[in-house]
Amino acid sequence: MTESDEIRFQASCLCQALVRNINQNFVSVSFEVLYDGTILVRFGLSSRSQIEEELIEDAIAEFSSMQEVDCIRAPEIRLWPFNDCLTNIVYRKKMN
Repeated sequence: MTESDEIRFQASCLCQALVRNINQNFVSVSFEVLYDGTILVRFGLSSRSQIEEELIEDAIAEFSSMQEVDCIRAPEIRLWPFNDCLTNIVYRKKMN
């Protein structure tokens, strides 16, 4: 599988994992395949509560279950506003 095929496959898997695991407080979701082959998922939130923690935990569990090997790192969670240049964005909410 080429690198671009792998990115498309992982984007599709992550989108599927986000179904029913996202709410209005999610600003962005992206991922990066790191040098060692592990995957880091980044969640940007406008606010963070126990509900978002549970949704993220469920999404990561579903995403992990789609992998052939244990390659999903603990997610990175940031509160809006953030200035990072995100890669492989699968969800982005329009912010004013």
